[in-house]
Amino acid sequence: MESLLALLVHALIFMLIGFTLQTLNLFQQNLYQEKNIEWHLFLNQMEKDMEDKYITFRGKSELHFIQKDRPDKYTYVTSGAQIQRKKNGTGYTPMLMQIKEVKYEDGKNGVHVQVDFKNGQIMRGYVPVEEKPKSE
Repeated sequence: MESLLALLVHALIFMLIGFTLQTLNLFQQNLYQEKNIEWHLFLNQMEKDMEDKYITFRGKSELHFIQKDRPDKYTYVTSGAQIQRKKNGTGYTPMLMQIKEVKYEDGKNGVHVQVDFKNGQIMRGYVPVEEKPKSE
């Protein structure tokens, strides 16, 4: 009788361990999905921002651009663990959170963006951007 009871207790413990591991795996997948959604929203907003603007400066972790028909200046800058969008050097809108590092690199008619997140995930994207004509 004691052996059966011990077997039952061990079986319950192993079932709980399996259930716990499965739950943790689902939790981790949800975290990655949330980060993917945030990433795609960031890229969509960035592409929308670039529609009617010229890029004026592209640094390793900073991006400056101006409105085509107005003197408004915009900046994507890394501050702490987030990417912030600033207009005319004042205020800011948080664009992407929990980042470790961001890189902007030249691409053909656009900018390649790579973001390393604090959770170890690395996301890459491309945003088309017009270069400011030399005559302006």
